[in-house]
Amino acid sequence: MKLNPFAKKQKNANPTRYDELCAQFVESEARFNASKASLDKAEADYTEKYKEFHTLQAKSQSTFWSVQEQTLHREMNRAQHHHEECARAHRAIEQEFHTLRSRVEAPNRLSQSKAKFAQLEKHDSDLRNELAKAKTRQNQLQTRADHLAQEVENDQRQAAQALIDSDDDAPEIALPKGQAELVVVRAALEQIDKRIEELQAQLKEMPKRIRDAQHSIHCDQATHAETELEAAIPGFIGHIARYKVARYRAGWTSSTRSHEVDIPTAALEAASARLDAEMRA
Repeated sequence: MKLNPFAKKQKNANPTRYDELCAQFVESEARFNASKASLDKAEADYTEKYKEFHTLQAKSQSTFWSVQEQTLHREMNRAQHHHEECARAHRAIEQEFHTLRSRVEAPNRLSQSKAKFAQLEKHDSDLRNELAKAKTRQNQLQTRADHLAQEVENDQRQAAQALIDSDDDAPEIALPKGQAELVVVRAALEQIDKRIEELQAQLKEMPKRIRDAQHSIHCDQATHAETELEAAIPGFIGHIARYKVARYRAGWTSSTRSHEVDIPTAALEAASARLDAEMRA
């Protein structure tokens, strides 16, 4: 599998820890491939032994197992046991492999997630702008259609009265002047109504799509932040160790294995602001 390197800025910020992760991933990938091959081989062997035993058993007319059936049954059981052992071992290796792959690929995934998030925000903005314009145009066309409909109604009434009052046997009928225009305007209204429905349907889906994109960014930021923290730990772990040992010697604590730190609210707010800014960087 081809490794996905950190972007230049991220790589410069933490080359040592990233290189370690890449090396661990390469080793884990080799173990994963070997384990998968062993598991596939064990599964094929068990499947073969299973089929051989049950095929032989189906052909047997005796109520007692033959020597061959007993031998195949033992071989099938051994193959099944070996397959289960391989499956257990592979699950552990597979978990390590996927964890390391996630760590190594996190920077590239973060860049992709940020790009997708930016595209979705722009698409959402474009849809809203188009919807606003469509509604404005809809109102304009509706006003025009109402006005034309009133004019056509007046013209029809006048033409009908003229027809009634005419003394000619076949008088000419004056068609309403705005009838054709009204048909076109109403057709345009129908089209724009459909487009507004389409835009509203698309906009209804956007919040979830944007939330999903944000969640992807948050997950990738968390994975990358883990790598950054591991890179920074060697710089201050000695101070924590000195503090814990000193307290233990003084009899103020019974354990030196861990140390809990209260994070100031200002630091949490600053970190949140930086992470938010990185989403659109």
